[in-house]
Amino acid sequence: MGIVLKRSRSSNAELAYPVMILLNLPGCAFCRRSEAEDLKAVWSFLWEGKFEMVIRDRVKAAGGFCAHHNRLVYEVAKRDDLTAGLAEIQELVIAGVRSNLDHRPSNRRRPWQRESPSPAIPAAGPCLLCQYRVEAESRMATFLADRLAQPESLEVYLASDGFCLPHLRMVVAEADSGTASRLVQDLDRRLADIRSRLTEYRRKRDYRYRDEPRGDEQHSALDATRQLGRQRFAAGEASALTGDAPNTRNESESGHHAGRLAGK
Repeated sequence: MGIVLKRSRSSNAELAYPVMILLNLPGCAFCRRSEAEDLKAVWSFLWEGKFEMVIRDRVKAAGGFCAHHNRLVYEVAKRDDLTAGLAEIQELVIAGVRSNLDHRPSNRRRPWQRESPSPAIPAAGPCLLCQYRVEAESRMATFLADRLAQPESLEVYLASDGFCLPHLRMVVAEADSGTASRLVQDLDRRLADIRSRLTEYRRKRDYRYRDEPRGDEQHSALDATRQLGRQRFAAGEASALTGDAPNTRNESESGHHAGRLAGK
């Protein structure tokens, strides 16, 4: 029987490095890394993942991708001249959707309906790329929770722009009580500051105070938007900042991502 080695919490902390090095940049470092990984997954799918039958079957069964990934796949394919491969997948998806179309009116009728419902279009299934992203973010949240338990790492985080609320929720849920407490206190401080500036912004919008000098409150709505929700970056920006643009990866890396997409 083989020996199964359980990863220690200290080694988990080391795996948070890709996010920690981005904390000196504006915005949510978790979002930046997640966007970069998203681009890698899309590129890997277009380059080789689409050849694996299990991946093709899952994409076909789902009726394609979600709105976000549908657009991202197209943008990456156009950027890297992979549109022929995308066209092949789109043909496959369209064939699957057409084969499941129900042209016949349903015999089921609710009491308040005078006529039978119209023919149905099958609902979309789960997006393959969304599933990969959720799994990758869940792992990274665990790694970050362990890394931020180290005092020096926590201080680096507290001095940064922090994480957006959705990603911070994930990290806090995995953190020990002491680390979670510090992170929640820091979030409360950030939210209080944003709320104060929002109030000041609204006050200066009043005609009675509109001639007063403008300050940081002018950016409060944007700061609130970034804090309360996930942040998006232009295609390629997140990857370039981490130094691992998708189209410069070696074959072993692309194979790794293809395997993850296939659920290996």
